[in-house]
Amino acid sequence: MSPDESVSSAVADPSILAAALDSLPGGVALVDAAGRIIYINRTLAGWSGVDAKTACGLQLAELLPFILDQAPMAAAFRRAFGGLRGTHQIEIVFPDGISRLTRMDCVPQASPDGAIWGCSIVFNDFSQAEATVRTLANERAFANALIDVVPAIVLLLSPDGSILRVNPYFEQLSGYRLDEIRGQNWVTTFLPERERSRILGLMENAIGGKPTRGNVNAIVLRNGEEREIEWSDAAIRDAQGRAVSLLAIGHDVTDQLRTQERLQRSESLLREVTHLSQIGIFDHDHITNSIYWSPEQAEIFGWGGDETVSIDKLSVLFHPADRARVLAAIEQAHNPAGDGRFDIEYRIIRPDGTERWIDNRSQTFFTGTGDQRRPLRTIGAAIDVTERHRADAALRERENLLRQGARIGRFGTWVWDVSNDRCLVCSEELAGLFGMTVEEFMRERGSDRAIRYDPLPAFRAEDDPGSIPELGRPFEVEFRALTKDGSMRWFHEIGHTYRNPETGLLWSVGVTQDVTERKETETELRRLIDESARLAQLAEQANQAKSEFLATMSHELRTPLNAIIGFSELLMRLGQGVEPDRLDEYHGIILQSGRHLLSLINDILDLAKVESGRLELRPEQVSLRALAYECTSYLEPTAQPKRISFAVDVAGLNFESDRRLLKQLLLNLLSNAVKFNRDGGSVAVRAQIEGDTVVIAIADSGIGMNAEEIERALQPFQQIANTYSRTSEGTGLGLTLVQRFTAIMGGSFTIESEPGIGTTARVTLPLRLPAS
Repeated sequence: MSPDESVSSAVADPSILAAALDSLPGGVALVDAAGRIIYINRTLAGWSGVDAKTACGLQLAELLPFILDQAPMAAAFRRAFGGLRGTHQIEIVFPDGISRLTRMDCVPQASPDGAIWGCSIVFNDFSQAEATVRTLANERAFANALIDVVPAIVLLLSPDGSILRVNPYFEQLSGYRLDEIRGQNWVTTFLPERERSRILGLMENAIGGKPTRGNVNAIVLRNGEEREIEWSDAAIRDAQGRAVSLLAIGHDVTDQLRTQERLQRSESLLREVTHLSQIGIFDHDHITNSIYWSPEQAEIFGWGGDETVSIDKLSVLFHPADRARVLAAIEQAHNPAGDGRFDIEYRIIRPDGTERWIDNRSQTFFTGTGDQRRPLRTIGAAIDVTERHRADAALRERENLLRQGARIGRFGTWVWDVSNDRCLVCSEELAGLFGMTVEEFMRERGSDRAIRYDPLPAFRAEDDPGSIPELGRPFEVEFRALTKDGSMRWFHEIGHTYRNPETGLLWSVGVTQDVTERKETETELRRLIDESARLAQLAEQANQAKSEFLATMSHELRTPLNAIIGFSELLMRLGQGVEPDRLDEYHGIILQSGRHLLSLINDILDLAKVESGRLELRPEQVSLRALAYECTSYLEPTAQPKRISFAVDVAGLNFESDRRLLKQLLLNLLSNAVKFNRDGGSVAVRAQIEGDTVVIAIADSGIGMNAEEIERALQPFQQIANTYSRTSEGTGLGLTLVQRFTAIMGGSFTIESEPGIGTTARVTLPLRLPAS
C-alpha cells in the first residue's frame, strides 16, 4: 500500500482516528510526508483559531505561526521522517498574547510495509498546572467566605465532639462567640439531656461512614431558649480514610414546625387511598380516649375481632428492644409543650409471632393555650415496611463489605467515558484517595487531572505503550499524583477499555489503589541496603586501618627497642674499654630511643583514655608564654640538624587550663611543624585573646597539604608521605590527639594549609575550663 493509500485508509475510519488522536490531552495534529495537515483536534483548533476542516491541507507552520522558534519543530519533522521519535520543549505565544512552555512529541507513522507516510504531533501545555493551583486556592477562599455568609448553621466538630469552628450565623443565633465555646463538647454544651444519647449515636454513625440527613433535634441557646434544628452531617477524612472531623449543616425549623398544620382529607377519600396503598389509619380522640383503627391498620398489626384498642394493649406488641423508645415518642407527641409530631420506625411482634417493621407517623392537635393547652386529637398512619428494611439491610451489608474491603485495600473504582473525557462513576473511596469528594472528582476532566500526574501515566499495552489500550484488553500503570491537599501519593491502576453497546462510545472501567506505603517501604529498603553497604565498607576500611596501624606500630616499637637492646649489649661486651666520647654517644642513642618509645606508648595510652572517657581535666593557671618556650626548647635538638628556627610571639597570657594536655597538644603540633618542615625553615607560635577565648596559632614553612591530605591526617593512625621524610616516625595519632584534647577542653581545632607554602594550625580554647 502506498503512503497516500495508508493515509486514506486511516482517515476513512473515524473510530481509529478518534481513538488514536482525539482522546490524547493537549493539541494533536496528523501531517503527511509533505508536511500537510490531515487532522487537528479541538484543542489545537482552539489554539490556532482555525477549525479542523479549514486546517486540512495547510502546512503546520502556517497553522501555528505563533511558535516563537520553528527550528525545533523542523528538526522534529526530519527525525520523524527518518523513522525516529522526537520530543522538544518549545515556547508558544497563543492568540490571547500569553506565552506558555509546551512540550512537542513528534511520532513517525508508517504503513504495514514500513514506509513512513507522515507523523503525529502532540502539544502539551505545562503552564496549566500553575493555573490549577491558583484555582484551587481561590476555591478554598470562596468556600471560607461562603461559610461566613450562608444563612444556616455551619458546625465543625472533632471526632470526640469538641467544637472546632462555627460560622457567624450560629454565633448570632446562639448568643455565643466562637472563642467562648471552642474546645467545649457540643453535646453537653448545647443539647438538652433528652437528646444527648440519640445524637451521640448519630454522630458515631457519621464518623463510621453513615451520615445523617434531615435529623431534627433541639439546641439550647445562651438565653435558655430551645430551637429545633434540622441537620445534615458528614465525616471529613484524611488521605488514609480516617475521620478527622465532623461537618454539620443545620437549618432552624422551629417556626416551621410550630406553624405547620396537616390538611385533613375527607374520610371517604382517605379510606379509599389507604385501602389502595395498604396504609393503616388511626384516629385517637383524647377527650373520650377512644381509638379508631382502619381495617388496613388492624391487618398490619394482626389485630383481630372487635377488641377495643388502647395504648396499653398496643404496647404489648412493640418489640422489647423498641418499646421504651416508642412509648417515649408517643409521650413526647402528646406533650402540650411539644409540636405533636410523631414520626418513627419500629418493630412489632404480631399475635401470630411474626416480626414486622412499621413506619408510623401522626400529628397531635391541641386545644387551649398556655397552661390550658391539652391534646385534642391525634391522627396518623402506619405502613408495613418490613420488606424495605430487609432489602436495605442486605444492601447496607453488601455496601459495608465493599467499603471495608476498599478502605482496607485503599482502592477505589471508576468508569470513564474515554470518548468524551469525563468520569461516569466514581466511588467514594476513589475520591477520598485524592482528598476529594465524589462531586469534585466527577467535575474534573481527564485533561484537568493529568496535570497533577508525575509522570503522565502511559498505558502498558504490548504493541503501543503510549496509546489507549486495545478494546477488551487490560492495562496496568503506576504513577504519582498530587492530592487535593498538595501531598504527592503513589497509585497503582488496573482497568480495561470497551465499547458501550448502546452508545458506541469508548468506556474504561477499573480500580485505583494507593500504594504510597509500599513505595515508601521499597525506598526505605533500598536506603537500608545502601547504608549496609556503606557500613560494610567503613568496617572494611577500619579493619584495614587497624591492620596498617599494627604493622606500623610493630615497626615503630621494634626500632627503638632494637637500638636500646643493641647498644646495651654492646656496652656490656666492651665493659670499661669504651672511649668516653663513644660512651656518651651510645648513652645518648639509648636515651633518645627510650624517649621515643615512651612517646609512642603515651600517644596510644592517651588516645585510649580519651576514647574510654576516663581522661579527667586538671584545671590550673597556666602561663602560655612559659609553656610555649618550654615546648620549643624541648624540640630544639630535633630542629637544629635541619636549621629550623622558632619564633614565639605570645604576650603574658595566663588562663585556666589543663597544663598537661595543653603541653601535649603544643608538642604534637610543634613536632609536626618541625618534622614536615624544609631545611632552614621556620616555626612561629602566636596567641591572642578573642572575647572569652584564647586563639593559639602555630605556622610553619613546610611542605603543606591539600584538602584530601588534611582530611587523611586528621584520621587516627594515618600519616602523610612527604618529600622530606619518605616515612615519618610516629603513630599517626598526633593530630587526632590534638582534636580530642581540644574538644575535651571545650575548644575547637582547624588547619589551613597550602602545598609548597606551609601549614597553620589554630587551637581555640576557653579562658576557663568547662565544668565537666
